[in-house]
Amino acid sequence: MRVADEVRGRLRPLIGQALAREAVFGAGAQAFGQERAREIAAAVEQLPDRQRTVFTLCHVGEQSTAEVSQALGLSEATVRVHLFRAVRKLRTLLSRERSLV
Repeated sequence: MRVADEVRGRLRPLIGQALAREAVFGAGAQAFGQERAREIAAAVEQLPDRQRTVFTLCHVGEQSTAEVSQALGLSEATVRVHLFRAVRKLRTLLSRERSLV
């Protein structure tokens, strides 16, 4: 899917920027920030393609659900459903990782 590849390409630099901001808080925080960023990226990669695409466009690309619906050719309601399911799944995946630590 071309959109998913494009979104994935946009996600990598944004994670890098977040890690750079973490560097301000010191080595310990930076290590934590890098690890957390990896956990989040891994969890996002586990989402189904459509959920991953919608989540990334809305939360990383900071596009509105109306903009995403136009870009993907979906109704805005469908975009909101995919976004809700993506966030719910990410919360589950990330809380499991935290409970394993």
